[in-house]
Amino acid sequence: MGNALNEEKVLRINCPGFGVSSTLPLGEAKPLAMYEVIVVNPTSILHLFENNSDVIKQIELLQSDGMTSYRYETDSPLENIQAEVDIRSGELSQFLKKGGLLIVFLAPPFTVSGPELAMDNYSWLGDWCPDKPTGPNARNMSATIRGKTIETSADAAQSVWIPYLKQAGLEWSTIIRFDNLTDGVVPLATAGLNKIIAGFKSSGPKAGQVVFLPAPYGAEYDAKLKECIDRWFAQHIDDSAPPAGLQDLSKGLSSLLEEETDEAEPAAPASKPQPSAVSPPKEEPAAAPAAPEPVEEPAPAVPAASTPVAEPVEANGHGEVELKKGEPPQFFDKKEPEKDAEPDQLIKKMQKNVSSSVEVPEWCSKFSFDELDGLRRQHENVEEQIRLAQIKAKELEDRIARMEALKNSLLSADGAALTAACTEVFQRLGWVVKEAMGSDGELWLVEDDKTQAIVRLNYSSAQPNRAELAALAESVITYWGAHEIEPKGILVASSYADKPLQERPDEDFPDAMHDFAKRKNLCLLTTCQLLAVFRDLDISQVDAKKVRENILTTSGRVPEYQFNKKGTTAAKR
Repeated sequence: MGNALNEEKVLRINCPGFGVSSTLPLGEAKPLAMYEVIVVNPTSILHLFENNSDVIKQIELLQSDGMTSYRYETDSPLENIQAEVDIRSGELSQFLKKGGLLIVFLAPPFTVSGPELAMDNYSWLGDWCPDKPTGPNARNMSATIRGKTIETSADAAQSVWIPYLKQAGLEWSTIIRFDNLTDGVVPLATAGLNKIIAGFKSSGPKAGQVVFLPAPYGAEYDAKLKECIDRWFAQHIDDSAPPAGLQDLSKGLSSLLEEETDEAEPAAPASKPQPSAVSPPKEEPAAAPAAPEPVEEPAPAVPAASTPVAEPVEANGHGEVELKKGEPPQFFDKKEPEKDAEPDQLIKKMQKNVSSSVEVPEWCSKFSFDELDGLRRQHENVEEQIRLAQIKAKELEDRIARMEALKNSLLSADGAALTAACTEVFQRLGWVVKEAMGSDGELWLVEDDKTQAIVRLNYSSAQPNRAELAALAESVITYWGAHEIEPKGILVASSYADKPLQERPDEDFPDAMHDFAKRKNLCLLTTCQLLAVFRDLDISQVDAKKVRENILTTSGRVPEYQFNKKGTTAAKR
């Protein structure tokens, strides 16, 4: 990092200011290792990982009333967030390992839960949470009081964060008792004896750091925050300069390759042959006289100060080429490059031999420079993007397969397959689905041990039979007689099931059935509408509770949850 902080390298989450504002869902913020500073105001886990403004507004309204939790009707939103938390946690470790600075404002604890899952606004930090929790999503922080009294600790005497903590008007809204601090957290400021309101935790020597500052965050304090960040990085910059002998490494390598290329060229044939360095000498005819020459003694060794001259090569009797004595090692194994070989091929061969034959000292292996480090970071980021893309692709494949199977069952299946598909949709809406006792083809929709509705399934190649609606009304009356509770009756029809959607009539239920259902407080749904409901829950993240209420309060046909029956042509892979 240079002396001037690059704004593109600063990620701001739920606290606009100097840097790039974004959130943590995949596809929003870049991989965390691509940033140098991350500043987070964790009002709730949804403020970090969700873009649903309506839910976030509800949470902020609850917080203004002093509430500390929000409950979803299903676990689905939290399951999606958990998958993204798992990915971002790995990125956070990589970010800190390479020396990043993470600043977290100590917002009051706030939990978002579903029927089975729960997450608080510090869950995403993992081992970097500032406190030791008493249990899952049970933070060991106190948010019952607020104040402006800020006393810097002895550990913060020389800290770069003192100017930020000394600002007039700065408040705190969360304290952590000293005994409840996570191991390794060093206090920076207190609001009284053992009441920690700011601190930091390092990830190792010359590595990154997590800094916890008082909340609420205020934009008016951002200039001082940037100043402190600049001072922090000034203390963590390694100003070591490269040795003079390595400042033009690429030029040196190029020169070496050129020299070795020249040496690799064979010399002109000598008038008299020289004996092989490996095989026994043998006679060869001389170039001019026809008579054979006697075998000569090996030539004397070339002095070290002299440049050895490459001699011609000869066969050793086994079809292998050998070097003449006094010839330096060739760059190429066993045979010379052909004269018409491409220059790029020669360079690659020479580079391979250079890299494999040169013994690199340890100090040279450890030395690097900004441009090389930048290439390494780019490579890491590309690999991380590929990994995230693979995870996202797998998630999409699973969603496609689930929706494809549900589509096929709801629009064309009968029997157990149709029952299973309808059950999946009603479960996604938050109901517990049970098979009706004493009646085939019916389901009970239960919430809090109370049966809210009886569903009757009907498969037909035309409009549903009126007898199905009468049987449903009878089941509702029978249940009321046995339990003194009148559940809602819902007829789910897979009508015209043997025809494509675009060839089916506009209305699946005739007017007579609609009028009867209205009088008897019965709801009429099609399997196509159930598919639309699942689509909306999966893609648009609609409120499942509102969908349930709409179904339970509608008598007759349900006008919502429709498909364009013309559809599209499925893309083949």
